[in-house]
Formats: sequence, structure tokens, C-alpha cells
Amino acid sequence: MHASEIEKHARYHLGEPFIELDMKSEWSSQTAGYRQRIRQYIFDRYCQEDRILNLEEPPDLSKGAISISHGKTLGGFAYIPHQGCIGFDIEEHRRLNKDNLKGYSANKKEESEAPTHSALWTAKEAAFKCLRKTGRQPIAIREIEIGDWKAVDADIVTCRILKLKGEDSGSLKEAAKGLVILGKEEAVAIFLERQTL
Repeated sequence: MHASEIEKHARYHLGEPFIELDMKSEWSSQTAGYRQRIRQYIFDRYCQEDRILNLEEPPDLSKGAISISHGKTLGGFAYIPHQGCIGFDIEEHRRLNKDNLKGYSANKKEESEAPTHSALWTAKEAAFKCLRKTGRQPIAIREIEIGDWKAVDADIVTCRILKLKGEDSGSLKEAAKGLVILGKEEAVAIFLERQTL
């Protein structure tokens, strides 16, 4: 699925009309200088602040929020032009299986209810990244439980954070919502922290 189609679904299903998404093969982890290339693109288009070019730091913007991910075939980012929290992840299906999820899943129920291994993996990665700016990011990704999967289409599902270690699950009910697109070769996930939007 093309980035513009994913962007359209994210705007509708996550209720964020200003989300922008871009993905390119030149930003894949198999391309020399991929991290510098994507940071330069973000610098040129969204934020002319030198700190965005610092590869040793997360990509924080003074205006807006951004999350970056790199897979073997694609790299990309999701951006919102206002303060908030966003998480984005890309992963190839063939790289993920049940064994990859050991020590990564919150519990067996979380694994069994997810539509695919790559849907769960990318949703957890995107949620983890999203929680970083809230100060609520746990130490380990398995401390986030993803669930409430709802099929929107054959290859599009929504989900949310069900549990976060140390938090009341009631406070999470509408707080963080995710969208996962299951493409032919990769899964793409976007999470938004609704309390901060």
C-alpha cells in the first residue's frame, strides 16, 4: 500500500486530520546513509533545527511530533504538525514469527488475539515509541499489552493499548489508539496518544 493511502486511513481511523506519512526505499536499512537521508529530508521539510540531524538523539521537533522507522525494504516516518505523541513502525512479515515474540509479548492472550505476528510486533513498537514523549514509556516493550483488534478491511486493523505496567487500564481506554496496515511484504503501524492531542 502506498504512503498516501496509509495516510488517508490514518486520518480517518485515528481521527487525526493532519497526520502526514512518507515512506521510501532509499530510507531502508539496506541503503548507505539511510538515517542521515531521512533526517535531512525532515530537516528540509519540517524543522530547520540542527538537533534533528543529530543521529544520537531521538527525532524531537519543537513544533509537532514525528516518529521514524526503518525496515530492510522501506524506511519512513509519521508526522503531526502540533504537539502530541506519535509512534510509527515498519517491519517485513517474513522476518517475524512466533519465536520472535518470546519475551516481547505481555501474555499468551495478547499473542493469540492479534491478527498476525507482524501486526502485533509493529503495533507494540509504534505504541512504545508513542509513549516515549509522554514519560510513560516502560522499560521493556512487553510491559505494553495491545488488544481490542478491530478489522476495518481485509488488511487494515485498529487496536489500542489495553494495559501499561503501573497504570490503571481505565485511563487507557481512549488514550492511545493504533492502526496497522498489513501489506504484501510488510506491516506498517501508527499509534497516537489521544490524551495529548
